[in-house]
Amino acid sequence: MIGGAAQQAARFRELDVFRGVAALWVVLFHYVLRYQALYGRTETAPAWLLAYGPRVSGPDDHFGELPVFWFFMISGYVIVWSLQRCRATPDFAVSRFSRLYPAYWAAVALTFAVGALAPMPGQVVTPGQLLGNLTMLQDALGVPSLDGAYWSLLPELIFYVLVGSVFALGQMQRLPLICIAWMAACLAVPVLKRYGVWVPWRIQTYALLTYGPFFAMGIACFQLREGRQPAEAAAIIALALATVALSYRGRDAWPCAGFLLLFLLAVGHRLRWIAIRPLVWLGSVSFGLYVSHEMLGWRLMAAAESAGLPRVAAILLALLCALLLADLITRLVEQPALHAIRRAWRRA
Repeated sequence: MIGGAAQQAARFRELDVFRGVAALWVVLFHYVLRYQALYGRTETAPAWLLAYGPRVSGPDDHFGELPVFWFFMISGYVIVWSLQRCRATPDFAVSRFSRLYPAYWAAVALTFAVGALAPMPGQVVTPGQLLGNLTMLQDALGVPSLDGAYWSLLPELIFYVLVGSVFALGQMQRLPLICIAWMAACLAVPVLKRYGVWVPWRIQTYALLTYGPFFAMGIACFQLREGRQPAEAAAIIALALATVALSYRGRDAWPCAGFLLLFLLAVGHRLRWIAIRPLVWLGSVSFGLYVSHEMLGWRLMAAAESAGLPRVAAILLALLCALLLADLITRLVEQPALHAIRRAWRRA
């Protein structure tokens, strides 16, 4: 670790809280709204869910994606901070691999096993699907995901490759200027769309022209917290916000602006009071929670409803079990594997 930046980031517990709240938002969306849309029984669902659910879970609504956009902001901050501690590109690759893959593999194995032994209606899992999902590149390979929550992993990996390439080329000092050019390209997508010009989806996907503004806002917040190139950071934020405003409806764009405001308040040391132990713990298990909760929770909810439990009780049971499983994955898989892999890499 380098002195100042690493020590400041180590104390930046507000990010853990953000990560935990975003993960809990995703879980509740899937258990309350998405489950009802796909598998829910009218007779076990409360009246408020039947009345309100369709308003925020339709195919054109981004309510369930909003917390993932928040995750992307956090990644933008954390990845640039992480690169400050790396001596070479392989250090960064090992750091990311050890952080993500062991917990992800555990979740994939559990999800595959339950899907094979007790599938949800219409769910079919195959060994080929398992192998494709173990790479975390299933969307790029054209392999169906075992769990719908995995869709956000490909943008994360692409972001790692893009920023890691800037690091490998020795251009991290120019990262803010690169981000400004990147945000200009992102802004061009909704502008061109208004004139009937569609940027090919492969370019949008692999250049991160759709989700790039969220990663870039995290990078800009890191620059501001470190007191580096504030004018460039402000330009990044302005272009990113303009892109979000043109790309999403108001009720989706405003929460994104709210996430940025929370980030800026945290950067300015205005939100230290939110770093209470339960929320920090929730952030510490957030990755395990995110990659393991959906299909496993739905299977438990379906079984609970079949046994006669009302929907609200089934949701609470699934939530409790998801939190417990996330804690077990974190303590028994993620952390031991992370330390073992990094120790072996340091020795090598």
